[in-house]
Amino acid sequence: MASPRILVAIGLLLAKAAGGEIIDRVAITVGARVITESEVRQAVRLRQFLNGEPLDFRAYILRDAGERLVDQLLIRMENENSRYGAPPEEAVVAAQAQIIAEHFRGDRAAYEIALKQYGIDERLLLDHLRWQLTVVRFVGVRFGAGLPITPEEVQAYFAAEIAPKLAPGAAASVEDFHSQIEETLRQQRANELADEWLRETRARTIIDFHPEVFQ
Repeated sequence: MASPRILVAIGLLLAKAAGGEIIDRVAITVGARVITESEVRQAVRLRQFLNGEPLDFRAYILRDAGERLVDQLLIRMENENSRYGAPPEEAVVAAQAQIIAEHFRGDRAAYEIALKQYGIDERLLLDHLRWQLTVVRFVGVRFGAGLPITPEEVQAYFAAEIAPKLAPGAAASVEDFHSQIEETLRQQRANELADEWLRETRARTIIDFHPEVFQ
């Protein structure tokens, strides 16, 4: 079997069209996996579309997108091995509808025009939303399931985050928000554990950014 380095070299050769024009380049190698320049640029387009930002491909933006793609690839590899599963398709459709409602006031025509302006195929956006929901599910199941939340933690969160925002004289107690607070704290703890796992996994993985792509 060819080594990862040989496979990368082959990939670079195949990325050249007739006359030597480069169609795509390897941007990052993550172990034996590859992230291409087009994938980095797609990630930038998607993020700026969702944030309502103008297209911008400056080096630091490309690098930030590359770092996020490395994290996503590591999660994808773990998700493939562990089979945490994909979200239901109705959740993807609901996420798309929320974007159209919040960013385009429900105007689908304006949404489709924006997709073209950012050079995004709708299938690509749906795949992105599907993956975002998959990551949420992965973090919740992999790191959040069974996390204990103590009554003291719930009380402390209520006192610090909820009570100060209540209307003066409001008849509300910690019990009114108990389930909501528990879920919030569990999500926060799961995210912290996921970040720790990513740091440890990155430290064990050979990751190589190709500088010519991030200039």
